[in-house]
This record gives sequence, structure tokens and C-alpha cells, in this order.
Amino acid sequence: VIVPSKYLKGIVQKWGIAEDKIKVIYNTFEGIGGSEKTKHLNLTGRVITSSGRLVPWKGFLVLIDCVHELIKKFPDLKLFIIGDGPDRDTLKRRIQLLNLEQHVFLTGSLNKATLYEYIEKSLVFVLNTGYEGFSHQILEVLHLGTPLVTTNVGGNPEIIHNGENGILVSCNNQNELCQAVEKMLLDDVFAKRCTLRGKETVTQFSVEKTIEPLVTLLT
Repeated sequence: VIVPSKYLKGIVQKWGIAEDKIKVIYNTFEGIGGSEKTKHLNLTGRVITSSGRLVPWKGFLVLIDCVHELIKKFPDLKLFIIGDGPDRDTLKRRIQLLNLEQHVFLTGSLNKATLYEYIEKSLVFVLNTGYEGFSHQILEVLHLGTPLVTTNVGGNPEIIHNGENGILVSCNNQNELCQAVEKMLLDDVFAKRCTLRGKETVTQFSVEKTIEPLVTLLT
């Protein structure tokens, strides 16, 4: 059985599969070509982004609450939540309840090129998720050079090493999430170091490094 993360290996073992029958081979990431990015967004203020299906385990409600706290210190802060799903109306009501219509925006689903531009032009990308087997999106964010805050769940800590190439927080812990975003916004040196190491991290998931163990396993 081939799985794309040690986390998923642990899950498969719980199904009764022997450990020596399970091989971890990470998914490949070939980068993002220039043709996949647009250059038309005119974003102002301190911009942070998050994206994914609008479902409870993606933690968007807590992220919105976090913005409500952060605008006390960063009044020009703006959060763009990219994606669609069954929780859209719930999120919209929370935004209205907290009077955040000028700070939190639900963009709906976007094409890849526009999504990448939002990420690239953001000061921080936040993924407050309760589950990830192996997040290709994290690799995209690292490749684009945007400081990343995500959760210490699933396969995330196999890519992100806390304080080195990003920040890991507990899922839906508003206090930790606010502190991590604030750290990225205030500490330019730290944020830059994370992005540089993040770009190095991405190279570990090249096609060459993935194909070799796969060929070895199958032959």
C-alpha cells in the first residue's frame, strides 16, 4: 500500500495492514508556471488569504473571529476567503454580525491563476484546517513565497516545521492563530526567513525524488 504521508500510513495501519506492507511516497510538486498567474488584482491594506471548500473542518469561522480581534491592532487588515461550499451563508452571517464587511470577503470559487495571484500578493496565508492527508496547497503557498500559518494536524507537520518554514498552531485555537498571524505581520525578518526556507522545502517534493523510490518499490 502506497500512501502520501506518514499520517496516512498510521491510519492504514489502524485498518489492520502490517507496517512493512505500507510505503510512504510523497506526492510530487512541479511548481507553478508563469502562465498560471494573472497580474490584474489591485489589493490594498494588509492582505491575508485562505482558501478551500467552505465546510466546518476548514475553520473559517474561527479565522473570521481572529480578524475581528486583529483589526484592533491592524485597522487596514483584509481577509479574502477563496472557495465555495455549504457554509457560505453561515460565514456571511458571522461577517455581518461582527460588522466585518470591509475586512472579510468571500470571493467564491476562482480559477487557479487568480487564486495564485491572491496568495502571492498576501502578507500571510492561513490554513486553519482540522484535517489534511497531504496538502498540495501548502506546497503551492511555499512555492509562491507567501508566509504560511497552518495547523499541526494530519500531514501538515511533515511539510511545515514550526518556526522554520511556517508556523503551526492548534486547530481552531483562536488565541494561537491570532498570535501567529500577528507574528508574521510584524516580524518581517522572521517572515522572510520562513519563505526562503519554504522554497527550499518545495524542492524535496520534486518528480525525481518521488519517482526513484516508486520505481524501486515496483521493480
